[in-house]
Amino acid sequence: MRLENDIFTLFPKFNEIFFENNLDCLVKWGRKYNKPRKRCIRLGSFNVRTNTITINPDLQNDKIPGYLVRYVLFHEMVHAWFHKTNHKDKLYHSKNFKSVEQSFPEYRKASRWLKKNKKFLLSNKD
Repeated sequence: MRLENDIFTLFPKFNEIFFENNLDCLVKWGRKYNKPRKRCIRLGSFNVRTNTITINPDLQNDKIPGYLVRYVLFHEMVHAWFHKTNHKDKLYHSKNFKSVEQSFPEYRKASRWLKKNKKFLLSNKD
């Protein structure tokens, strides 16, 4: 795993830069599953009950660009921030949520990569 994909290093940096150190959630890599995928893949999640951000372990693959990992982590941090601030849009991708999400400097590059590489992510077994 490359340093640019290290979610444990990225989280405190992003927390300081984008969220004024207001997030106190846990961050972890998810478990690997060997089940075949159908049409979708969950790249990350925020669990409100445990206050935990989980990132899909398939993103540790060296073929995955660092900016995608950074974007997914930021996206989940936005969910955590909306939850912490008791924002009404905390659990879905409203206009307000998308506005914050799109403020991430690598948003467009990551979005384009996701559109182009959906099949790669779905078939990724490494």
